[in-house]
Amino acid sequence: MNLWWVTNIRVDAGRGLKAPAIQNLHTAAALADLGHDVLVWTDRAEGGDVEAAEVIRTGLGRALPPGMRLMGIRARGREGEKRTPFSTAFARAINLGRGRIGGPAPDVVVSRSPLALFQLRESRLLVPSRCRLVLEYQYPEFALLWRGWRKKHAEARLGPCKAQLAELRGKEDAWIHCADGVLYAAHAHRRLLRRHKFEGPTEWLPSGCAPVTDDSGNAGASDDGPVASPARETKYDIGYVGSVSPENGIETLIEAVAGLNGMTLRIVGPAGARYEKKLRTLAENLGLGERVQFAGSVAHREVRAAMRKCRVGVVPISAHCGPEKRQFASPLKLIEWMAAGVPVIASAVPSVCQHATDGVNALLFEPDRPEALGAALEVSLGDADLRARLAAGGLSLAREASFSHRARRIIRFVEALGAPEGPGSARDN
Repeated sequence: MNLWWVTNIRVDAGRGLKAPAIQNLHTAAALADLGHDVLVWTDRAEGGDVEAAEVIRTGLGRALPPGMRLMGIRARGREGEKRTPFSTAFARAINLGRGRIGGPAPDVVVSRSPLALFQLRESRLLVPSRCRLVLEYQYPEFALLWRGWRKKHAEARLGPCKAQLAELRGKEDAWIHCADGVLYAAHAHRRLLRRHKFEGPTEWLPSGCAPVTDDSGNAGASDDGPVASPARETKYDIGYVGSVSPENGIETLIEAVAGLNGMTLRIVGPAGARYEKKLRTLAENLGLGERVQFAGSVAHREVRAAMRKCRVGVVPISAHCGPEKRQFASPLKLIEWMAAGVPVIASAVPSVCQHATDGVNALLFEPDRPEALGAALEVSLGDADLRARLAAGGLSLAREASFSHRARRIIRFVEALGAPEGPGSARDN
């Protein structure tokens, strides 16, 4: 099968790759590992495709498989719309022509942007190939566009705000209906798809992870083998890994640690200077001193080793901000903690609860309540048998979430779509 994987990933040697980009690229590589031809469209950066390939190889920690090719393009778009390779008729003609050089027409195009699929459907340049268009639905595009519009129009009154939101929702409704099928990241997307009256095939496609290995790269639980907790030597009691931002509940975590005698917390991830200063001040005011360590960012290939240094990992997503993360995400770090063989404590927001079962593969607590998180931490840190059970449950889930499993789910979904509709069908009119 020949797949086009259309992304807006910015590949830049000076910036590195963000976690969602790495997730996207790992899935594309897993599809190529299964014997499919995959052309990955990226947002062109300085240095061209050769440098982009090296940045991706470094970020993924692996060589690109033979069937995976890269094509850097300049993504463009009107103000207030997502940037895509197909924003104008001229861009569509040029970029689609470039995509055909050195490879056959695609059997399927997969993109996280409903606008990109709409533009492809409207172009009709792919009609001779009769390819399928599949939306990998992540954060609702209208919500992200609305947030950007609201920042630029902070003084706008209620009427214009409602009108703009309705316009963006209406656009997304039209865009989504151009997809032949939808793979969605979170169960909350079902409500959106019903609201959009999308009647095509849909399926849940949660986040993936690399196969479970120990810090030396030895297999701890293969896709098909028995689940075994990888050996690890801990240095910290509690760990957090991810973006250090308000929607991730870091303040709740620090306040919870303050109520635990002598327990240490390590925070790994990028943080804005102002917010990190606020967190450091909070830790200092609570008398935590050196019990809280801000480690900054680590390379993606080092994340799992950083996690294994902790006795428990915490995913404290807030219920008060960041609606996309608590509702429409499939939390990457939740799966990574499980794949690392570390017992997880997580807030009971919808995006977490679609994966985690309290007491089976995680301990869940009421979000934004330091006392609830503190109690869960105290119970888990004081019970080695409980931690072992949670780690084993997490490993079992992580094995089913490997990138190779994720790629197989995509292929099964595409194959189940059947042959494309012929000329004159509803989608072609």
